[in-house]
Amino acid sequence: MIPYYIRYSVKNTGTTDLSYSSVTQVKGLLGDGTEAQRVSVIGKFEKCPNDSLPKGFTNGQTQTTCAVALAPSAQTKVTAAEYWGNPYGYPNKGLVWK
Repeated sequence: MIPYYIRYSVKNTGTTDLSYSSVTQVKGLLGDGTEAQRVSVIGKFEKCPNDSLPKGFTNGQTQTTCAVALAPSAQTKVTAAEYWGNPYGYPNKGLVWK
C-alpha cells in the first residue's frame, strides 16, 4: 500500500460560526474512479493533521487540513479527491478534484 496525503483548505464564506466542526468527508479516488482505501488515525499524526475547525471559525476564516488515502501499489495512483459531505454525496456524486 502506498499512502497519499490529500491536503485541502476549508474557508467559511457564510454567516454561521463553524467552531469545532469536522470536515472529514474527503476521500481519495484511484485512476479508474474507484475509492482508495481510507485510513483512520487515532490521536495526533503530524504528517497529516485532520483537526476540528478552531474556535471562532467565522466568515473569512481558513484552515488547511489533510486526509490519507492508500493506493494498492506503486503502479496504481490516487489521482483525485472527492468531498462527499452535505449537501453532496449520497445519493448524488460528491465534488471531485483531479
